[in-house]
Amino acid sequence: MFEDKGIKVVSMWEIFRLIHLFGLAFGVGAVTVNLILMMKSRSNKEFAPVFMRASKPIAKLVFLGLILLTLSGIGFAALGYPEKQLLLVKHVLIAVLWVNGLFVMFSLSPKLTKLAPKPGQPPTQEFLSIQRQVQVMGTLGIILWYTITVMSVLL
Repeated sequence: MFEDKGIKVVSMWEIFRLIHLFGLAFGVGAVTVNLILMMKSRSNKEFAPVFMRASKPIAKLVFLGLILLTLSGIGFAALGYPEKQLLLVKHVLIAVLWVNGLFVMFSLSPKLTKLAPKPGQPPTQEFLSIQRQVQVMGTLGIILWYTITVMSVLL
């Protein structure tokens, strides 16, 4: 109907692919920025309050990316994307990424925020311990994000 009038019809595959790319850009971009800021806060203790303020909006972008990727992935599955063993492994890694992110967001981040030192005050040992846990989980998250990205290219 539209093809004969010079209007290109966009398929659902293309829509889900675009959503997937936006999700990837938000997720990988935000998690990379967050890791860089976290590393700076580890080397410069006075930067920790700045990192704490920046981490909440960055975490929202990470979760936006993950939500977009998950929804578009479900859309691909509904359209009949062929199941491959690599895709199954990717789905398991995405589930681990969800658990990791939710743990950081709802368990570690509130503790870190509560224990964050005021400007000019030294951080407590408990704060530094939680910060190390967040760093480990953040490193795991970025490894998962980049692994999943490479797997997506291979699919």
